[in-house]
Amino acid sequence: AQEIAVLKGIAAHYVMRADADNVLVIDRSGSMGSPASKIADAKDAAELYVDSWREGDMVGVVSFECDATPPELTLRDWTETSRDDAHTEINGIAAGGGTSIGNGLQVGPDELVASGDSSHTSALILLSDGNNTCEADIADFLATYEGRVDGGDQVPQVHTVAIGADANRPDLENLAATTGGTYHFAAEPPAGPKGVPGTDFFRDMAEIYRTISERVSRQQQVLNQRGESQRITP
Repeated sequence: AQEIAVLKGIAAHYVMRADADNVLVIDRSGSMGSPASKIADAKDAAELYVDSWREGDMVGVVSFECDATPPELTLRDWTETSRDDAHTEINGIAAGGGTSIGNGLQVGPDELVASGDSSHTSALILLSDGNNTCEADIADFLATYEGRVDGGDQVPQVHTVAIGADANRPDLENLAATTGGTYHFAAEPPAGPKGVPGTDFFRDMAEIYRTISERVSRQQQVLNQRGESQRITP
């Protein structure tokens, strides 16, 4: 027991888990619907992200095409009820329209300012598979973001998830780096229905969201064993 205690002291750094305000920002443009498994699996993984939080945290959901208002779920305290509400709103997201990443992003800080807890860590989690086709874009968001920083306002980290070769990967990577977030990439899922056997897209998305949740809450997974996943459809 003494040896284990010594090893723990050397190998691990223990910190209090941070309460967090999270806004999921999900691309619902037309390209997210091709193949259909892309948006379906992305929504399933987003629900797992919602499930990773607890009472004391806050959660909101925004989806975007050329427009992003109003948010699907305004930022609110995480409870069993708001968890279920978030699942319902995520499930209702349908692909269609163009892409305005800037508009989607801007709703998140507005929600955090209006309803967030300044003592919490705060994060936007952006998922997109394409480039801007409508105003505003990532550069527009960053100009507003940097203005808030200069004004002494609290600003969130932005964690970005790029899907497929058509995603605006350089700008998504720069956005994450500029705001202190993390950048992630997932390969485009193969054509076919949701949950095609032998595909890893859902598991890749779930792992990305898990990694982000640990970063936001200042936790770290010690051991991960990856096996076969099973999706049960009611």
